[in-house]
Amino acid sequence: MGGTETIVTHLVEHKELAEEKAATKDENPFMTPTVEFYNDFDHDGYMKHGLKLAKDKVKVNVTDKKEGEYCHMHQWALVHWKGYDANGKLVEDSDALRKGHPDYFQIGHYQRSKCWDIAVQQMRQGETAEVFCPGDIDKGGNPNQYEHFGDAWIHTNTDMTYQINIEECAFNPETFKEKNGWGALDGILLMPYRHFLFVAQRKNHKGENMVMTRNPVDKYYPVKTGVHNVALKPEIGHEGGTHDVNQLWYWDDIDHTLHSVANPTEVLLEGTNLNFATYKNRGFNGQRFSYDHNDKHMLNDISKRAMGVSEDIVEKGGNIEAWL
Repeated sequence: MGGTETIVTHLVEHKELAEEKAATKDENPFMTPTVEFYNDFDHDGYMKHGLKLAKDKVKVNVTDKKEGEYCHMHQWALVHWKGYDANGKLVEDSDALRKGHPDYFQIGHYQRSKCWDIAVQQMRQGETAEVFCPGDIDKGGNPNQYEHFGDAWIHTNTDMTYQINIEECAFNPETFKEKNGWGALDGILLMPYRHFLFVAQRKNHKGENMVMTRNPVDKYYPVKTGVHNVALKPEIGHEGGTHDVNQLWYWDDIDHTLHSVANPTEVLLEGTNLNFATYKNRGFNGQRFSYDHNDKHMLNDISKRAMGVSEDIVEKGGNIEAWL
């Protein structure tokens, strides 16, 4: 769209993950495989007994062993894989599907099947393994899925055997960095509750970053409605100063809401008139967002719209709109 700018995501003040880089094998807990999940999501696997039963059903045979730490919860896994059904038929091939690029998911967050979360935490970066996944913790519960070749179905609860290669597992993968063609986060991943800014891709004529800003005054003042407009304003605190809390946001990975740091009870809302405001979390479709690493955009889960502004808004400031 000519004469327009989109809004990308930049992280600030990110918190260090509680990982101690120990000097010896005995001191570093990740030198032995540890299977964990970030949240139970009502899955039995979060309970120790249920997790052991699930883990015991997953068979991991590493065929190309490497040295170093095992992949673990909260890291991002970038993987290539081939999937074979119970008859040995090749039904999935990530290289064919993604044109040679790895797929990615955050370990222990149920972004792939429970079997995959269990398997990759028993592997190291660079390793290749043959992984058997029983259908009830892999394809179980999912609607029938199409094979990567043709229009045949992979039926629910199908047992699968995968050949999985972990290209990388890390908190800040090299593959995600700007120099490798990924997003503006430059290797710093969007973690739950980590504060960040929404920044226009182009600066104003003064060279200032223009960022998404919550208006601290109620839209219908003096009436208190809890609705606060959101607009593009110059960034405060860019040169090492304290950031304006009305410009800081964080993401909840459980319900996919974007919270204002200024008032965490308020979440971003894409309105029916395609503008943005903050309002208390009511579970509306317009209040659910996820990050697209390829396009550097935060997209509404339902409408799939990103945030955009016209060129004159970048210069003068003003309302942000929802764009497809």
